[in-house]
Amino acid sequence: MAKILRMPSERDLPQGARRDFVEELWDYYRRAGRPTLQEIADAISADYDAFTASKETIRRAMLGKTVPIDGDVADALFEVFCKRSKTDPNEDRWPDSMDGSEPRRDWWRSLWSRALEEAPPTPVGPGSTSGWGSGGGWGTSAARSSAAVEEPPF
Repeated sequence: MAKILRMPSERDLPQGARRDFVEELWDYYRRAGRPTLQEIADAISADYDAFTASKETIRRAMLGKTVPIDGDVADALFEVFCKRSKTDPNEDRWPDSMDGSEPRRDWWRSLWSRALEEAPPTPVGPGSTSGWGSGGGWGTSAARSSAAVEEPPF
């Protein structure tokens, strides 16, 4: 059974261009009915002859660990989610806006471009677990970081 993919917390993915991109990606992912990573990868493979996207690439993008360098891959994610949710990628992103709007696709590309230019975030690690403040306590050395490593074991 596939693990449930969850939107990263602000602790794991702080505010910024990358988070804005991931929040938009998650909006389309939810509209699409939360397909599995395999379903997303299969849809990209079926719809695009020039490239594929692995489950790991998709997972890392969904968690904000990476931003697809290739705009075609970013667009493929967007288009697969739009297709599954029957969302027109060319309709206005904010149709009720009084000062004009832009198509969803243009807004998506803008978020992707800004996220790509932003340096990767440094997640905030957990507090000290040594007992007596951040310097350790009762002769213990400073607490080691217990932040989870997101790199695959290979």
